[in-house]
Amino acid sequence: MAIEKRSIVLLLVICGVASTGNSLLAQEPQETEQDGSQPPVFGVEAATVILDVVVRDKGGRVVRGLSAEDFEVYEDGHRQDVTSFRMVDRKRPLEQAAERASEVEKAAAPEDSEGDPGAAASDGPANEAVPESALEPSVIAFVFDRLSASGRDMAHRAADAYLRDGYVSGDLVSVYALNLQLRVLQSFTDDVSVIMSAFERAASQANTPFTHEMEKTRESIADLSRQESTLARLAGDPGATEQAAQLSSRVAVLETSVRAMRAFERLERDQQGYATTNGLLAVIGGLAQVPGRKTLVFFSEGMVIPANVQSQFELVVAEANRANVSVYAMDAGGLRAESPLQESVLELNQASDRGVQAQMTGFVRENGAPLTRHLERNEDIVRLDPRAGLGQLARATGGFLIGDTNDAKKAFRRIEEDMRFHYVLTYSPTDPSYDGRFRSISVRMLQSGLRVQARKGYFAVPPAEAGVPVRDFELPALALLDRATPAQDLPILAGAFSFPEKDRPGLVPILVEVPMASVSYVADEDASDYEAELTVLVRVRDANGTEVDRMSENYPLSASMAALAKAKQGTLLFYKEARLRPGQYSLEAAAYDVVADKGGTRQIRFDVKGGAESLRLSSLVLVRRMEALDGSEGLSPLAFEDVLIYPDLGAPFSRSETPTLGYYFNVYGAHGRTGAQTATVAVEHHGQQVATGQGALGAPSAAGRIQHAGVLPIGDLEPGEYSLAISIADDRGATATQRTAFTIAR
Repeated sequence: MAIEKRSIVLLLVICGVASTGNSLLAQEPQETEQDGSQPPVFGVEAATVILDVVVRDKGGRVVRGLSAEDFEVYEDGHRQDVTSFRMVDRKRPLEQAAERASEVEKAAAPEDSEGDPGAAASDGPANEAVPESALEPSVIAFVFDRLSASGRDMAHRAADAYLRDGYVSGDLVSVYALNLQLRVLQSFTDDVSVIMSAFERAASQANTPFTHEMEKTRESIADLSRQESTLARLAGDPGATEQAAQLSSRVAVLETSVRAMRAFERLERDQQGYATTNGLLAVIGGLAQVPGRKTLVFFSEGMVIPANVQSQFELVVAEANRANVSVYAMDAGGLRAESPLQESVLELNQASDRGVQAQMTGFVRENGAPLTRHLERNEDIVRLDPRAGLGQLARATGGFLIGDTNDAKKAFRRIEEDMRFHYVLTYSPTDPSYDGRFRSISVRMLQSGLRVQARKGYFAVPPAEAGVPVRDFELPALALLDRATPAQDLPILAGAFSFPEKDRPGLVPILVEVPMASVSYVADEDASDYEAELTVLVRVRDANGTEVDRMSENYPLSASMAALAKAKQGTLLFYKEARLRPGQYSLEAAAYDVVADKGGTRQIRFDVKGGAESLRLSSLVLVRRMEALDGSEGLSPLAFEDVLIYPDLGAPFSRSETPTLGYYFNVYGAHGRTGAQTATVAVEHHGQQVATGQGALGAPSAAGRIQHAGVLPIGDLEPGEYSLAISIADDRGATATQRTAFTIAR
């Protein structure tokens, strides 16, 4: 997807591929079926949506020669006007040479030599090679997952098939291996011998095995079922009381063992899922720096996506699409002797048998848990089918799954076609606002019998300029930040404070405060509890307006009916720490109430000081409240002696409720040497000093800083706007000053 910049910015999950410029989008899915997954998210700066579309006939062949009149584009069911259309066809050099030779022959042939194509052939460059510079190189990354010996062999043969039959001189290839961490076997190169060597290393790598065997767990469960059945029979025999008691103890021990095995199995699947998705995210993040369209071929024998890893998997899809990376997943298991669903069938049958046994014997153990819980895990087991996770990843990112085959040559030809040929359609959305909503896109063909590879839609929110992944819960909050007018339906406060520590000079604690009285709760299904959901998001921009950091948190909240009133009296405090370079920044904060579909935003400016060679002050923090430290605060810069300081974020101070105003700051000396001894305090009102004083500073800590806290009487100050200034000087005459504004209410 290419980019046309206008005055509107959209974050798009789109049916398209950018073929030129610094585009971030990728190509279309191979299949048109819906997989029910979270739509991908990626960013562009555009008021114009430019779609890459691949069209195939019923036989899977790429259809050429189409025109704009053959396509219809719909967004949320509304027809869009296609404003431009073109065909991208990156032919191989020999194909280009042949076509060029044919054109030369036709142009050179005399009129009377029609029908004799060889008449002028000797004068034309029939075998002339097109310069490599004339062919735009493709970018392709090969990622080898943890594979069995047979899987490694098949993946190696498939990768070699690409080098023999699909590689075009000049194409850039990188090779990675996934184990518990990502290994770069070869960075981008066009040296075929080097690429081949990397494939060989991938095929010979040693993998960390995941050792859990489901068969052993099923054997233990079968043993448990037999013991339970025997125990149920003994329960009705008055003469077997002692035997039943002994057997009951053995059953309890076996139940504990089975629960432990199941728990280990879940943890192991989570570990596999996180290892795979983290590795893919790292590769995709690297590919994001390369302009244009990229292809990622993923060799795996099954992608594990348990419930705990689902959001991470969706993040992989989002980042791939935003980085214009299409994933082609290959099931390296090839043609399997057993169905990949065999494990699920066995688990389902065993759970069903246990249910029947319980109904026949009336025996229910395991703390009275419902028998249906034995069926709940089958969704996880079904996910072990390579066609589930791998297919979902491929379709969602514009590729396809290569499965149920031991010959990848044909599949790689299709991958090559996708890399080199597509149509580009452009339209301007009839609704250009970014409201954070998902907008579906469909591309339809007027000719029957054609299949379209096209993404299914986009989220209308701004782009992730910092390259930080956009999570689904962030979308409404991002939309709030980019409204033309600030959102004020949810009152929030925000603050950013610079603490230039010796070993962390760019440390910036960031806080956002949301009053819970403004958050909406809704009763659950049985009205026994009330639930709410709140998202807090912070975006940091530098002096040029470029996003340099983004952080967020999603808070699912619940309270009983009795505790609801107390819950709404509190305040939710969002706390994160950023690391920023010296400079001027703006902080944009948003809070989004999911239940009420409302939110609020706040924007402030702050500076980050630098220079370890100079005397420097942290931000001047006004103290709203303090709490005793409980040991979990770690190295928080807001920890002072035995208390944790909660900064004021801009709310007015009441003279009656707060007769004295607390303040806190840190002093850092040049190169860790702190010679400052006193601090001058001044209160200003309308540019005039209304109070001044001095305070003695303590000795520096081993870290080379001085922490200081003091109080300022404000009972005699009139309501209004004030500023507090702190100035220090060291024993060498160096000075530093910090100030902050505050308001005194009536």
